[in-house]
Amino acid sequence: DRAEEAARSGAGIGTTGRGIGPAYEDRAARSALLLADLAEPDGEEKLRIVHASTNERLSARGAEPIAWDPLLASWRRWRAEIVPLLGDLSAALEDALARGEKVLFEGAQGTHLDLHAGTYPFVTSSSTLAAGASAGCGIGPTRIERVIGVAKAYATRVGAGPFPTEATGADGDLLRERGAERGTTTGRPRRCGWLDLPMLRSSVRWNGITGIALTKADVLSGRESVPVAVAYDLDGERITHPPPSPSALSRVRPILEEWPGWEEIPPNASRIDDLPANLVSYAERIASSVGAPVVLISTGPAREQTVACTIGTPAG
Repeated sequence: DRAEEAARSGAGIGTTGRGIGPAYEDRAARSALLLADLAEPDGEEKLRIVHASTNERLSARGAEPIAWDPLLASWRRWRAEIVPLLGDLSAALEDALARGEKVLFEGAQGTHLDLHAGTYPFVTSSSTLAAGASAGCGIGPTRIERVIGVAKAYATRVGAGPFPTEATGADGDLLRERGAERGTTTGRPRRCGWLDLPMLRSSVRWNGITGIALTKADVLSGRESVPVAVAYDLDGERITHPPPSPSALSRVRPILEEWPGWEEIPPNASRIDDLPANLVSYAERIASSVGAPVVLISTGPAREQTVACTIGTPAG
């Protein structure tokens, strides 16, 4: 992964360097190793074939090859640890649902890092959409009853790629500092900017979002006003959704409105009535703009600093 990124010669996409892209490349090429291969008699032979082809790729990039003996030792250790845990996830979930149990899926990364829906090529290698829970875990899409979209009260991005509402200079630095914005995997400073309603509107549509969890509202506390992108200007035309073309997205200019800011949030806020009125209005305007209610507001980093609510008309 790191060798491929280095070969892009300054035009990198901001990969984490953890091997995710090459793993998905192997899967699409139908040459990947599966967890099930750990339990198969010919598993080590499959590993040897993948090892040889991987070293060919590394050699072509001028990178160091992967040594066989340590890899084989790891394989045998993984086999001992993982094989007893293997099972049919789809069947296990079906059994749980049949018993009336509640099942919660947690997505990773944002809508616009999705391989299909995202700001290609500055995306991850998998589906980050709510539908990915169905395809990835083996349940039908009709089994998913609610989809909660998690959105910060502002916007962030790690790595390269278009970011229409990015705040540079002091504003971006302040958001980054107050929000402790660093990449979870890489530790890299996140790029920060203002809430992007066209992007959020698109996320609601792609995921069928039934409610929004609005996080990090405390980071914006104390501002007299908060810039919000309500639309884009694309070559002189006002649009309210991101354009499908990546090159077009790189040309858009955000149309910003200044929405009223709010005072510091009480540390023990637990109900809507405890929140600053302008924060509630901020949530109301978001809900009406994107077509999904705000069902939770996070007011600080602690687990208990959340306010359950229903602000806006429920979807559907």
